[in-house]
Amino acid sequence: MTHQNKYNWEKDYQDILASVSNYYPIKDTEKQRLKKAFEFAAKVHKDQFEDGNKAGPYIAHPIRIAKQLLELQPDLDTIIAAILHGVLYKTATKREVLEQNFGETVAFLCEKITQIWPLTLKAYKENDDYTKQLFLGIAQDVRVLYIQLADIIDNLQCECFLHEGQDRIFAENALNLYAPIAQKLNLYNFKQQLEDYSFKKLSPETYQNIKHQINAHRRERQNFIEQSVESIKELLDAEKIPFVNVYGRTKNFYSIYTKMKRKNYTSVNDVYDLFAIRIITNKENNCYRILGAIHGHWKPLPHRFKDYVAVPKPNGYQSLHTTILGLVGSSQPTEIQIKTQEMDQLAEFGSASHWAYKKRKGSHFDEAFVKKNDWISQHNHEDPSMNYDQMIHNLSQTVFEERIHVFTPQGEIKNLPKGATPIDFAYAVHSQVGNTTIGAKVNGRIAPLNYELKAGDVVEIMTKSGRQPNPLWLNFVKSSQAKSKIKNHLNRIESQDELPKKEKAPLKDTVLLPKIKKTVSLEVPDQKSPILIGGTKTKSYRMAQCCNPKAYQNIVAFNSRGLEFTIHRQSCKMLEPLEKDRIMEANFLRKLKFKIMAEDRVGILREITDCISGNNINILICNHKVSQKDKVDLNFEIEYIFDDEISNLFEQLREIPNVEEITICTTSPKPKTKKS
Repeated sequence: MTHQNKYNWEKDYQDILASVSNYYPIKDTEKQRLKKAFEFAAKVHKDQFEDGNKAGPYIAHPIRIAKQLLELQPDLDTIIAAILHGVLYKTATKREVLEQNFGETVAFLCEKITQIWPLTLKAYKENDDYTKQLFLGIAQDVRVLYIQLADIIDNLQCECFLHEGQDRIFAENALNLYAPIAQKLNLYNFKQQLEDYSFKKLSPETYQNIKHQINAHRRERQNFIEQSVESIKELLDAEKIPFVNVYGRTKNFYSIYTKMKRKNYTSVNDVYDLFAIRIITNKENNCYRILGAIHGHWKPLPHRFKDYVAVPKPNGYQSLHTTILGLVGSSQPTEIQIKTQEMDQLAEFGSASHWAYKKRKGSHFDEAFVKKNDWISQHNHEDPSMNYDQMIHNLSQTVFEERIHVFTPQGEIKNLPKGATPIDFAYAVHSQVGNTTIGAKVNGRIAPLNYELKAGDVVEIMTKSGRQPNPLWLNFVKSSQAKSKIKNHLNRIESQDELPKKEKAPLKDTVLLPKIKKTVSLEVPDQKSPILIGGTKTKSYRMAQCCNPKAYQNIVAFNSRGLEFTIHRQSCKMLEPLEKDRIMEANFLRKLKFKIMAEDRVGILREITDCISGNNINILICNHKVSQKDKVDLNFEIEYIFDDEISNLFEQLREIPNVEEITICTTSPKPKTKKS
């Protein structure tokens, strides 16, 4: 009798059916569909056996994967795909057979796993096709990743490898590629298993040493956790604050190892936060009530409080973290984590706690998953002209970026890579905001466009209609999202322009604007005029002698690490060997003086100045006088950069009620003074 005949898959079917029934009202037809998957897998995998130390019937492996996924409360297609995931590469079964028997979704999931699995035995850093296939599968349906993660965990646990030597590559991929992805998706349990099983394979002696040290004091530590839990429960009962659960969570071995390595610790006992006490409550406001009670009863450590409820981590994780002294009379610091049931569910199972998949432009993302994990969605909605290679490169690169949170003035959170600039922020808000950016304020103060944002910064973007992205932005933007959008926009401009690229022509001496009473010469900036560098006005610069830039030419500023910038023509060949991240956008500031005659009424001056300021044009001089005929003369001197700004401004000014004439002047008109 073979091992296969001994395997009782009927019991596994009943166990999985019972577990699914606990969170999903499964119908009789769905029960039959699940049973059919078991029968099909048992038939096609007959007489196939596992590799590795268990050497049992192969069908036990996909069933263990399905059981591993049950903690995520998956949909039925995911469970069936897990049971059948090996039939395309372990048997002669064709995709069409799977689709006919179990539907297109199951067939697609199994096909993607089949494409990705052989690549797990090759180093992903040396195999571009690996990350391409993996992230393409994720972008099309994230359930591909869940099955793949459970598959890798089971293979690591059972040490099921095809050939000697592949075990290290497999473990390295699990540790360096899949564990960070699991962390991004907030799959805490999956992440821990990937790390610890890989750690055991890659560094067995170190693993066993840490395990031995932890086990040496396990009973003592467990007693402390139990007493701490009881003390906290008693406090919350006394304060009449509702809670659902209080329990201790110990760090996994690999986390302890990395902390010891980072801190240069020689003993596990040096790591004071080997575990944390978690307090689960029912409502968000009770999280803060519990925090107040904890801080009122025990002494909190300064600088150890983190509010991830108001400001979640980039992967959506929410919790209050604090560290206290004196719990159960101990002199050792103890970390406390406070969260709601929903936050705890997300922390354990990530987006998989929301399995209402809805089709979105060829993908099956859960809506909640899309919102909480914009590191995927921002690439899923890239410009249609971007090819798959570009999208996959951007997506895989994003997985390993350290992220920060910054805020809009309205308090909306934007998730950006560390080192991001206001341009990155602008494109995170909207493509059009990024394309038309002319300046930025960070925490209420003007900041250069290449300013490195810090976590918690409040960023306000200034835009102007008609503005186009500057190619120089590509020298300093950090997010792949911003880079791709800038490149796509510039490519569209280039494809629409049939003429060879030239520097902007100088502004004509006379500008003709319709419905303007009089036109005269505009003031041309001289070599001492202010220049806008990275969105900031400065007079601290010098002209490069190599190209001798003139007014109205396209220019850039090179930061020579001193107090001055050196201004070059944008086409200057001397820029080619210079460091690109020190070359900044620059523009001459031009001045214009004009006069508006209008019929006087309440509020007209405010409307006109609001119109000018609303176009992000700086008003240098503003004066006015009212004549005896109920007319008002308004005299302005302004600063601007681009020619079309003036045309747009005057078109808007002419639409203001009671404005009759706009006249451009050679000099600022002086108001008449009364005779003495």
